[in-house]
Amino acid sequence: RSFGAKVDVIEMLPKIAPAEDTDISDALRKLLEQRGITFHLGVEVTGASTTDSGVEVEIKKDDDSQLLTADRLFVAIGRGPRTQGIGLEEAGIKLDAGFIVVDELFKTNVDGIYAIGDAIRIEGSDWPHPQLAHVAFIEGIKVAELIAGQTPAPVDYKNIAHVIYCQPEVASVGLTEGKAKELDFDVVTKRYQFTHNARALMLGGDQGFVKTVADKDGAVLGVHVVGPRASDLITEAQLATSWEAYPSELAEVIHPHPTLSEVMGETFLSLAGKPLHG
Repeated sequence: RSFGAKVDVIEMLPKIAPAEDTDISDALRKLLEQRGITFHLGVEVTGASTTDSGVEVEIKKDDDSQLLTADRLFVAIGRGPRTQGIGLEEAGIKLDAGFIVVDELFKTNVDGIYAIGDAIRIEGSDWPHPQLAHVAFIEGIKVAELIAGQTPAPVDYKNIAHVIYCQPEVASVGLTEGKAKELDFDVVTKRYQFTHNARALMLGGDQGFVKTVADKDGAVLGVHVVGPRASDLITEAQLATSWEAYPSELAEVIHPHPTLSEVMGETFLSLAGKPLHG
């Protein structure tokens, strides 16, 4: 869309960015619709074919069918492991639906063989393994430390930040509001809009907000951002969730003015009962 093309997004699920906090997902969809992107949500693709001018895609929702025409069709339905025919079975390495099974320190069932990255499944883990470059990076460091005789701590996947590099950006770390409630936390949330931030106005990227999820009278559980440079802001939030910091502690952190980071600080201040601007 940034290059002037008309874009239609077809999604089988009822919302886009389904792994994100619901408020973030809804806000992102509205902001992208404002840019002229059309979403078809909760639909099934029943057919696709090429034509002399491009492609035709048939979609169905309930009993209603619709035919979409376009120049190009891009399919993005996730990734799976490509572990067939590389000698894993011959080496006796345990697989699960094509994923290499490892323990929390990336050891396979065969002595001296380790695996990291997108194609692994951690046995006994209670958190999905993120398929991200920076995750494989830290996993490689852990394996190197282990081989060197050190005793590395397991990776805390719950506190791995992830980013969607769209415009505006989306970045998240920790628990969504829904997941926190599912885990029986007494949840409180605060959000702060980029429209109230001087630096965002200077940059012309004042859309979106920061939403922080916390346990009532307890630690920050998750931080979710939709807005300018969310990918850069999320690291501060990762420190907060990884160290189980309390809003009262985070409220003591002084954010330089004018910066985008003040939006993050405003949510911590609000959770601590000390809001500066609303």
